[in-house]
Amino acid sequence: MKRSLAVSALLMLFAVQTSFAAHPLVTDDAGTVGAGKVQLEVSGEVTRDKARVHSEDLGGHITEKTRGGALGATVTVGVHDRVDVVVGIPYQWYSVREDGERTGRAEGLSDISVDLKWRF
Repeated sequence: MKRSLAVSALLMLFAVQTSFAAHPLVTDDAGTVGAGKVQLEVSGEVTRDKARVHSEDLGGHITEKTRGGALGATVTVGVHDRVDVVVGIPYQWYSVREDGERTGRAEGLSDISVDLKWRF
């Protein structure tokens, strides 16, 4: 009985599919930081992808590599015990190479956000 349970548990361990981690789209707690207090949140992510793409113009396949990432900083300042001002500053970058030659690149600040949080 114990052996069959151990074998079943081992099989279930290797039967799972691949999963990828990601930042939640929107999360926030109900509280505020308090008057005169400051909170700093920093996050980051890096991505890489490699694909073999068919190109009819070139009459064959090309290898496309994409790299990119993002850094984000959020500063929360308590202006009152029940009111916070939140500023989000994201920085993003990416680069695309086809057969070793760079075909696209961009980097810089993304959309800066300013929020007001009021705890009722």
